[in-house]
Amino acid sequence: MKQCCYVFWLFSHIGLAQVNQFGEMGIWEYSMVPGIGDVDLEKHNASLFGAFTLHKGLLEAGLTYNNHNFNFYGTSTDFDTTVYESMHTLTAHIAYRRPLNTQWSINVAMAPMLSSNFNEVVSSEDFVMNAFLAFIRSWSHGNGASQLTMGIGYGTLFGSPRFFPIISFKNKVNERWSYSLGIPQTGISYAFTERHVLRARVTPIGLYANSSEPIFLNGIGYVQNPKLRFNGRDFGLEHNYRLQPRLTTVLRVGYTNVDNLDVLDDNNGILYDFEPDGSPYITMGIQYNLND
Repeated sequence: MKQCCYVFWLFSHIGLAQVNQFGEMGIWEYSMVPGIGDVDLEKHNASLFGAFTLHKGLLEAGLTYNNHNFNFYGTSTDFDTTVYESMHTLTAHIAYRRPLNTQWSINVAMAPMLSSNFNEVVSSEDFVMNAFLAFIRSWSHGNGASQLTMGIGYGTLFGSPRFFPIISFKNKVNERWSYSLGIPQTGISYAFTERHVLRARVTPIGLYANSSEPIFLNGIGYVQNPKLRFNGRDFGLEHNYRLQPRLTTVLRVGYTNVDNLDVLDDNNGILYDFEPDGSPYITMGIQYNLND
């Protein structure tokens, strides 16, 4: 699952502003997460991003659209849940990485985001800023390479907007094996061939979206701009198969451990808790290389 698909490319899937091995990319993915308590979820993601050199550094830019479709089929609430059935997130991304010396580099990124059901006109309540600053040390050894990343981020990666640490160690052991440890992503990857790659990973998921339409709660009245928060962790096993130099398929199965699925007021106080459970999921998609 990729809330902030590009937010995760930024952090090294989020890949901390490194160009993906396939170059400039277009991505489409569909995910199905049944039974988060009494809620089903379908997600659509489309992303486009690329990179070019600028003043001895690397500049990345991209655009991501996410659509979360919730089915509140078994819930009993005192408000109309249809306002949260389709939540849209549109994110623009820009990241710049510049070497400081032969081993160290600095990476800064911003990702302004509109996240809402867009039932009414767009307002400042629909806007959220994601950003991070990190320092990266890279070095080679034998047939592999390692990277240590330390920094701080702010945004909706873990649900409600908040600061979070970025600390990650990534190691390419050889041409087949690589792994990463830390926040935001821990995982291991094995390349059977140039076409077949298998990955296991643990990543955070987060959604924080505004209802531009007010909801009515018994005992409270109308609540303006209530937010839907959805966050947890994704335990996934992914297979990538490169059909041809430009086109790669994605198949990912796993388990979503959900921490929160609730409605919040302006102060992030809980107005309603859907009491979510964890759920298995499946994701299918394609990656398309835009380079020649």
